[in-house]
Amino acid sequence: MSAAEEVLALDQLVPADEPYNTVIGCLAMREAVNGVRNVPAPVAVPSPKRIALIGSAPSSVGLAPYGDPSWAIWGCSPGAATVVPRIDAWFEIHDLADKQVVTPDYLAWLKLMGTAGKPVYVIEATPDIPNSVTYPLPDMREQFGDFFWTNSLAYMLALAITRNPEEIGLWGVDMAASSEYAYQKPACLFFVHLARERGIKITTPAESDLLRPPPRYGYSTVSHIGQKLAVRRKELQARQDALQVQYENVVREQMFIKGAIDDLEYVMNTWVD
Repeated sequence: MSAAEEVLALDQLVPADEPYNTVIGCLAMREAVNGVRNVPAPVAVPSPKRIALIGSAPSSVGLAPYGDPSWAIWGCSPGAATVVPRIDAWFEIHDLADKQVVTPDYLAWLKLMGTAGKPVYVIEATPDIPNSVTYPLPDMREQFGDFFWTNSLAYMLALAITRNPEEIGLWGVDMAASSEYAYQKPACLFFVHLARERGIKITTPAESDLLRPPPRYGYSTVSHIGQKLAVRRKELQARQDALQVQYENVVREQMFIKGAIDDLEYVMNTWVD
C-alpha cells in the first residue's frame, strides 16, 4: 500500500472531527500525504458498552458509577466540573466567550482536561482548549432532525446513541417540570425514546424524575388523582385570594396610620408650646 493510500485508510477510520482517544483510536498521528512512510496499522478501540451522562443536579450527580471502569463518563456543566472524580469526555455547548458561563476558572479547568487527553466537545474547536473537538452537529441533525436541540444533554444523548452502547445512564439530571428546564425536558425524552427503540437500556437513579412522563392531555384532568389535585388546588387558591384581600386591607390601614402619625408629628413639632 502506498503512503497516500495508508493515510487515506487512516482518515476513513478516524473522522477528522474525532479525537484519537475517543471511540476510535490509532497508533499513528495524521500527517500530510507528502513524505509519509511506514504508517503503523490503525488499531480499533471498541466503543464503550456503557455511557454515563453527567449533569449537575445535586440530587444524583454523586451517585454515578465513577469507580466502575466499564462505564465511560461524559460530563457537562460548570456545576459538575468541580465534583466529578473522573471523566472520559466533556461537553461545553455554550459560547466560550460568554464569561458568565465560561468563567476564567472553568476555562482553566477545560484546558486542564484537554491537556490530560480528554476530548472536550465544543461548538467549534479552538486551539485555546487542547484536544477540543467540534461537535458534529450537521451529522447529528441529518440523523435526528432539527426539533430537539434545547440542552446539552440532548447533544450528549444523540452522540451516545450513535456509539451503539448497550446502556446509557443519566445522573445529575432532573429537568424538574416546574423549573426553567420544563421546555428542555422533551428533548431528553425524545432521545431516550429513540435509544430505547434501538434496544439501548436507559438507566436513571431513583432520585431523578427525568423519566416521569408529562400528564396526558385531557386524560389527566378526568383521572381520580387529577380531579383530587384540581379540587385541592382550587381550595388553596381560594384561601390565597382571601389572604391577599386581607393583606391589601392591612397595607391600606398601615398607610393610613403612618399618615396619621406624620400629621401628629407635624403638629407636635410646630404647634406645641
